[in-house]
Amino acid sequence: MHSKEQLFLLQNKALTYAKRKGRKYRKIKWFYRDKSLEYMTEAVEADNMAVYAKDENGDPQSPINGRLHGLHFQVNVYFRSGKPMPFSVFGDTRLHIDADHLWSLCPNLYFADFYCLQKQIHHVTIVMTRPRSKADRFCTKHLPPLDAEKNPFLRRRLDVNGKTCFKVLNNGIWVEAFFTEDVNMALAVAHGKELESVNQRGRRKGPRPKDTSCPHCNI
Repeated sequence: MHSKEQLFLLQNKALTYAKRKGRKYRKIKWFYRDKSLEYMTEAVEADNMAVYAKDENGDPQSPINGRLHGLHFQVNVYFRSGKPMPFSVFGDTRLHIDADHLWSLCPNLYFADFYCLQKQIHHVTIVMTRPRSKADRFCTKHLPPLDAEKNPFLRRRLDVNGKTCFKVLNNGIWVEAFFTEDVNMALAVAHGKELESVNQRGRRKGPRPKDTSCPHCNI
């Protein structure tokens, strides 16, 4: 398992890579999660989307793998429209939740991983926690904290009109949010949209470890 000091080194690698790619940002309105219709239907019927242990995807030495419970959300937007990606490898049904609502529940941010798969798209994993929760205590011990306003990956700040806005790095790096609380489905829909279908391209089966030969995301 990577130490906190090693993760600071990995974070610096991510910062260097992001700077090299150019720091371009897009405003976002939604956090979104793609799963099968069956999974989403069960969550709606239970009125709860329960957290589960982080899989082995990404860096096998990441402290959160198998130790931290949460839910993966996507935040990247399509470069042509500025809207959530029009396709998915994770499922055919999409849940949108308003960024302000989700962030208010888990406002603490931590850096957890930087990796690529076969030297293709690079991914940054950010953990979001509720202050003083069990997950937050774990992250405080094991992960580098991120400033919500200044970190280069996913930001919440005030715009020129004093309104809270959310921005994601939009330079080809895929930013993933690992949300560490159960999601109440009634509140999620109230602060988002009704479930909708999404075009599924391929299907990701099982965890995919990082490319250990990549010079950009290994320490």
